[in-house]
Order: sequence, then structure tokens, then C-alpha cells
Amino acid sequence: MCSVDAAAPPLHRSDTMRPFPLFLLALAVIASCSAQRPTVKKKKAAREGDPRWVKVDSLTEQGLYDSALQLVTAIGTDARAKNDWRTEFRTWAVRSAYLSMIGQEQDTVIGLIEQRIAEAAPGEVPLPQLLHSQLASLYWSAYQQDRWQILERTNVDGGLDNADMATWDQRTYMAKVIAHFQASLEPADSLWQMPTKDLGPLLDGDERSMVYRPALFDLLAHRALEVFGNSETRLAEPAWRFQLSDPRTFALFEGFAYGDFTQRDSTSWEFQALRLYQQLTRHHLSDDQPDALVDLELGRLRYMQQHSTHPRKDTLHLEALEKLRTRLPKDSCWAEVTTALAQWHADQAGNYQRLAGDRWKTERRTAVQLCDEAITKYPKSYGAKNAIALKAQLEQPALRVTSEEAVLPNAAFKVALDHANVKQVWLRVVKGPSANSWDEERVQKLVKLPSVLQWNVTLPDDGDLNEHRVELPVEGLPPGRYTLLTSNEATFTFKKSLVVATSFQCTELAATQREVPKGEEVLVVHRGTGAPLSDANVTMQVRRWSGGTEHWDVVKEDRTDADGIAVFAHGEQSEQYRWLVKALGQEMITGNRYFGQSSNESEIAEEPRTFLFLDRGIYRPGQPIQFKGIVTIKRDKAVEVMANYSTVVRFFDVNSELVDTLAVTTDAYGSFHGTFTAPKGVLTGQMRLE
Repeated sequence: MCSVDAAAPPLHRSDTMRPFPLFLLALAVIASCSAQRPTVKKKKAAREGDPRWVKVDSLTEQGLYDSALQLVTAIGTDARAKNDWRTEFRTWAVRSAYLSMIGQEQDTVIGLIEQRIAEAAPGEVPLPQLLHSQLASLYWSAYQQDRWQILERTNVDGGLDNADMATWDQRTYMAKVIAHFQASLEPADSLWQMPTKDLGPLLDGDERSMVYRPALFDLLAHRALEVFGNSETRLAEPAWRFQLSDPRTFALFEGFAYGDFTQRDSTSWEFQALRLYQQLTRHHLSDDQPDALVDLELGRLRYMQQHSTHPRKDTLHLEALEKLRTRLPKDSCWAEVTTALAQWHADQAGNYQRLAGDRWKTERRTAVQLCDEAITKYPKSYGAKNAIALKAQLEQPALRVTSEEAVLPNAAFKVALDHANVKQVWLRVVKGPSANSWDEERVQKLVKLPSVLQWNVTLPDDGDLNEHRVELPVEGLPPGRYTLLTSNEATFTFKKSLVVATSFQCTELAATQREVPKGEEVLVVHRGTGAPLSDANVTMQVRRWSGGTEHWDVVKEDRTDADGIAVFAHGEQSEQYRWLVKALGQEMITGNRYFGQSSNESEIAEEPRTFLFLDRGIYRPGQPIQFKGIVTIKRDKAVEVMANYSTVVRFFDVNSELVDTLAVTTDAYGSFHGTFTAPKGVLTGQMRLE
């Protein structure tokens, strides 16, 4: 079944309620180790009052990375001599990036940092711990960059003692990351006693980190948790690996902090995360202010919901959030918990299907109500800011219009309109070339064309904020190519309103194709009667680009025979193409396809070819799906219809599940017909007949 789908950009949601900076590495002069030109933070360098950093910025802007690296190394040597660990750490973060920029292998960077850690004085804090955290991130980055080669390697001897990174398997990389993150958190007592604010300029004035990550242990532990939350780390774990299946992982405060969670699979990243969360929670239970503890609880509950294998994890998450909210009635943290609860309901709304009952139907509305509570009670809180953003996402308007690829001329037809948070739409039909909604320049040109038809429709909206579908009638139009423009504003102003473009054709022509040993067969029939059309001109057009402009080159032409069939040989290379069909004083352009190279004809046996036709392109649940078929076979150079040929037509839903089958037999003209019924109460979308 063919449909043209044009949609407004989808709604997006961030899974992280409170994003924290990667703090240290993110504040380096070079933002990443990519091959792109580094970015420079001049204001920060100038603010620190060290003219050497201004010089580093200048060299970086000129692309003189080797010279910049030499200067950064000198700054680091001087800082080490002066016991200025803040400046020295910054130079290590920057050196890692510069070494990569001048083509040094990552193991060289890692080796230099490991050497510096080995040279640290016994009991030195916090530079070795910061460098261990950086090393863990570098190992993780190295694994992500070469993961496919690494995953193909077998276990190697030597484990962590093997210095050749080129031979490491995934288990060795994961063990390295764990080892360095663990080392970054020792000695814990010293790190707990060091306030995060002592990092000074490395935090770049991020006051939120000082509130929610008050100690250096907090900051380093959460860096480790960011990596432990990646599910890919479980690829190399044993079959008996630790699983978060215990419902006590959703307990609050003491119930979780002092829970006895034991497992022989101590290398599991999830087990490492569980132990870190316990350690953090035990420490913050005695805080005078609840901010850090509440933030920790919310993060931990999200982590458990995402990674738990317990069958009731969603319910356990909800119950924990509701209980936590009752414990904070007079603190601004209440707004953050309320917003997290709103996010839970917003997530559940993704399960709603309009044809499968009313379950989850009101989840979005519940989420907005909770957002309003957070905004009203603590309007200046961080939770209220998150609530405002979440509410805006839930109330964002969306439009999507689906039309048949082609319809009969001068006959009314319908289009399907999917909408959310839109109460009225304005529609225009313009005559002209096709356009996609994302092609802003082309759509803006179409908006300026005179309208062939225009009207507006008031849409049903019960306020549940979910997506709904309606069918809108369109008046019959003369033969030609058209675009239906749909907007939620009468002005059709791009960017300020939604403008959706859906292209279609009005034509009595219909075409379908089949691959045959010598290439492609194109069958042209009358769209209304299904009768084959002889002497129709069929042109193959290949998509090409020149000077950044798309154009369609004519490469082959043929005319249909008495059976309505034109044959095209395989191309020399695979290219995107389309068919232009002309007959009855009209024309039709098919959707884009790919034309393959020639195959070995001797290996392909002649077999029956079935061409299927539907009475329309879009069906509502419960509607009859009427289809016709023609079966042909090519013998030598002649194409013959197959009379009295028995076959089975199968109907599959959007999940490729078999819905129904029908046995058919062709008549004397090689044709058959039948009817299926579009299923009710299932997911709607693209279905198919085979």
C-alpha cells in the first residue's frame, strides 16, 4: 500500500532532568579530540589573568597545534613545580586533546598521564584522583571509537598487565575503566572533606554543581555513574552476571542505603553503580539541606527504572516518587520531585494507542497538571524551570498529513491528518512540483503560489494532548501534479507556525513494476478500471546532482506493448530512478526507486510474476480492502498471462504479523480479485499484501 507521509518535526524530550557539565574536560581550551578546528574560550583565559593562556588561544586559532602543545606543556611543568594542581590538571586535559590533534595515538596520551600518576607523592590529593577519572574517560572513549574491531577480538593473556592496547578485548577495556574510576574515589575520606568549590576556575562558576555535588567525591562518583549507565558495557559480562532484579533498589533513604546487595559478579557495571549510589546516599543522609540527597535519589530512581529487570519496575518507580514527594512538602526540592513525577507520566504516555482503548490516554494531561503544581508552588526553583520546559514539550503542536500517491481526476478523495495540540487547520492546494516538509526553501516558494483550493477545518480536541487522526475530504481536481499545504495558522508562515507539505498527482494512469532476469518490467494500467494501456510512453529518469542542484536525467525510454508492459534492461550501476509515464493525454511520475546492476541471467529461472492493485491507498480500521491481481510469465521474448493459476494472497499488519490469507485462482485473462478487512484495535501504519 502506497502512501505519502509528510510530518512536522517530532516532539523531543530529554531523559535527564538535571544535566551536569562534564566539568573538567569540558572546560579545556579544546572542546574535543575530533579532527575539527578546536574552539577557544578567550574570556575564560583572559579572566584567569595568565597571558600564557592567551598565547595558547592565539596559536590554536592559527592552527599551530604543535606550538600550542609546547606552550601548554611548559605551563604544566611550571605549575607542577609550584604545586599548582589546578593549573597542572587543566594542562593535562588540554594536552590530551592537542596530542590527538597532531596525530599522536591515544595510548601515547594515556601513557603520559599514567606516568604522572605514578610519580605522585603518597597520599597526594586531588590531582591523582582527577587524572584517574580522566584516564577512565579516555579508555572509555578509546573503546567507543574502535568498538567494532575490539568486539571481534578474543580474550588475550595478561589482562590488565598487558600494555598493548591493540590486543585488548572488550572485557579488558571494561576492567580498565572500572579500575581507574575506583582509583579516582580513593581515599574517600579525603575526597569527602574537599569541597567542590575548591576546584575554583575548573568549575567555571557553576554554582549548581556546588549545591548538588558539594564534595569532590560527589563530582567524581557521578562521572563514574555516567559511564556505568551505558548498557553497552554489559556485552562482555557472564551469563550469570548481576541483574538489578531486587525491588529494594527502589527503596528510599535508609531502606536503600543500608540494603544488603551481594553478588559474586563484582565486576558488573550495574553492581558498581549500585554500590556507588549506596555510598553516596549513606553520606548525604545526614545533610542539613536536602538538595543533594533529593537530587541523588531522583537520579538513582531513574537509573534503576532504566536498568532494572523487575517486572513491576515502572510501578515501583512511581510509588517511590509519590512517597518522596510527601516527605518534602515545605522545601523547593518538592518541585523537582513533582517534575520527575510529571516526567514519569509523560513517559508512560508513549504507550497510548488510540485504537487500543483508553489506557494511558490521560497521562499527558496528568503530567501537565503536575508541572503546573511545581511552577505555582515554587516558581523560582530549578524544578519549576524543568517543569516549564516539560510542559512546553507536551503542549507542542504537531501535524502530519498522509495522502495517496495518486488519485483519479475530478473525483473527491480523502487525506489522513494526524494532529496534536492543534484546534484548527488551514489548507491550500497549489499546482506544481512535489516538496517535502523539511525543504524550507521549496515550501516557502509553494506557499507563494496561487491556490487552486483553500479552506479551513476545526478539529476535534478533547484536551488529552495525544495525537489524533481525522480524514479530511478534498474536492476533485483536473489531471496534474499538486501539493497540499497544511498549517495551524492562516498565515502559513514558516518557522512561526507549522507548515506541512504533502504532494500527490491526479491521473488516470497507474504503474507497477517487477524485476525480471533482463531488468525491470513496468506494467501500465488505467487507474479506474485496471485495464492495461498499450502504446504508453515510459521514461526512466535517473537522479543526478550538478553544482549542488538536483536534476533528473532521461536514460531510457520504451512504449508498452498490447499487455501494457514496457521492459528496461539492468543498468551498469545502482542508481536512484523513477518512471515518467505518459498516456491518455496525461502523465504520472512514480516514487523513487533503485535500479540495480545486471545479474547472471542463466542463474535466474523464469517464474510467474504477479502485479497487485488496490482500490485505494489509505484505509480506516474495519474498511474492506479490495485488491486485484494479474499473473504473467515471460517465455522467450513473449509475455503471457497465466490462466487457471492458483496462488495465495497474504495480508500482513505493521508488525509483519499475518492477519489473513486468501486462496485465489486466475481467470482466462490471468487476473484474480478478492477482499480483506482492515483490522481493528491494532497499531495503525503501513501494511502489505504478498
